[in-house]
Amino acid sequence: MEGGLVSTYSYPALSFLVYVPAVAVGVTDLSLVMALFFVLAVALLIYETPKEYRVLPVLVLFLDPSLPVLSCAGSHDIIWVFLLLVSMKFFNPSSRRELKVSAATLGLSMAVKQTPWLILPFLALWLYREAGARKALSYVALALTFFLIPNAAFILWSPLDWVKGVLTPLAQPLIPLGLGLVVLVYEGYVFLPRLFFAIATLAAAAALLTLYWLNFDRLKLLAWVAPPLVLFFAWRSLYSYFVFFVPIAYYAALLKVRGRV
Repeated sequence: MEGGLVSTYSYPALSFLVYVPAVAVGVTDLSLVMALFFVLAVALLIYETPKEYRVLPVLVLFLDPSLPVLSCAGSHDIIWVFLLLVSMKFFNPSSRRELKVSAATLGLSMAVKQTPWLILPFLALWLYREAGARKALSYVALALTFFLIPNAAFILWSPLDWVKGVLTPLAQPLIPLGLGLVVLVYEGYVFLPRLFFAIATLAAAAALLTLYWLNFDRLKLLAWVAPPLVLFFAWRSLYSYFVFFVPIAYYAALLKVRGRV
């Protein structure tokens, strides 16, 4: 906000470690890695969609040109999106083996970017309601383990720097920016302090979790798309916080239609 230099890296470690194999074999254009994950996401959704409707995921992913453009240049969101889609595929409260796959891929998704962090509390409540406390705790523990695996070396190296980095959106004086409530501030309509948005975001998360608990049978699928509803009230509510949930929302609806939820 003061115009100074950035001195922290504001994402978990898998956001750059995912590119290491490509660099190791001599790839210089890392947008190819993001493009690969975009192709994988498209392929997964096409595979999961019934044959007669397989044009739908293509329309969903290409209807807004910014989704493929951001996925192939300048944003690594598509990486956590693909991992989250895999987690959704294997999220089956009645199968311990599939839950392990789901938890592992969710943890890796969380290790790419902070956005999917908000999904974990809702999934914990989901499992608690349908499978009991033990499965819920086991799922959370495994997800956090896979989140920590790519981050562990950096946490041990400098824990304070790591925390400062991954909590940049919360702790650093970033400029207000986004499509949510904060647009009123940077467009100059009203002045609201950053503390207001912090309280509003926490209140939105608490309210959403409460409503989810009270109306679980009707709001079950909300777990997968909760982050943009919470981040609408944040100091930073960038376009990517919303548009990358389009394929996730599609897959959640598809799982419901196919009777897998």
